[in-house]
Amino acid sequence: MDSLTPSAPPHPQNTEDDCFLPKNALCRQDEEQHVQNCDRISTLPDDILIEILSRMTISEAAMTGFLSTRWRHVWKKINHLILDSYTFGMQELEKSRYHENSLLWNDVATKFVHKVNGLLHSRNGNKIKELIIRFPLTSAHASNMDHWIESAIVASTEKLFLDLDNKCCKEGCTICVKGMKAASEPYDFLLGPFFNGRADSLDELTLFNCSIGTMPANMSGFSYLKSLLLARVSIVDETVSSIMSNCSAIGSFDGFSCTVANLGCSILQKLG
Repeated sequence: MDSLTPSAPPHPQNTEDDCFLPKNALCRQDEEQHVQNCDRISTLPDDILIEILSRMTISEAAMTGFLSTRWRHVWKKINHLILDSYTFGMQELEKSRYHENSLLWNDVATKFVHKVNGLLHSRNGNKIKELIIRFPLTSAHASNMDHWIESAIVASTEKLFLDLDNKCCKEGCTICVKGMKAASEPYDFLLGPFFNGRADSLDELTLFNCSIGTMPANMSGFSYLKSLLLARVSIVDETVSSIMSNCSAIGSFDGFSCTVANLGCSILQKLG
């Protein structure tokens, strides 16, 4: 009977190909392993990632938010912000065009303002150690700049640098001065956030090409300042007196090319 039972088919011998995974499976494994190996940077602590991102422009850092959910909000914690035309990849107008084409300049300035507004809004109140804004703006965008200063104070900013210099071709250019007056007056720096000690985190304040209105004698917000630099700032002597009497912690107070109305001898002695 055994002779009538058909014998089992011979077991096929293993070939060389049988010793390896299918090619498509191998590719998938390699790809997954490659991604894991290449993405070790995502496992680093936020502090290190923020330090890395801070070496980029804020626009470049913001693009990392599209990499993965891990990166989505890391860039928003960068606490040293430099905001200028280069940061946002905007074309910087030539010096001569500042007063030759006011419509073009206003369009560029408006785009810059919108970009800064969007950036500060996206930060969700994260702390700012240093905020530097460099762009020739005037009182035409005062409401936006007021908002920036408010945001800086709320974010416990330690260093605020506001450079609104119009980058004129030369000092005292009559064409540029007329153009600036025709377009708008210099921005009047917002003093509101400096009442009642709200700006107690601010150590350094630098202002270029703006004006400072009359400051109340009991202004307490400047009492925490350690460094104040004013350049091309229009200011009255009463305000200078108020700053000098309220800045009890100040170690450096410098002024360059400022317009001081009714500057008294006592103020000259203090500044000297």
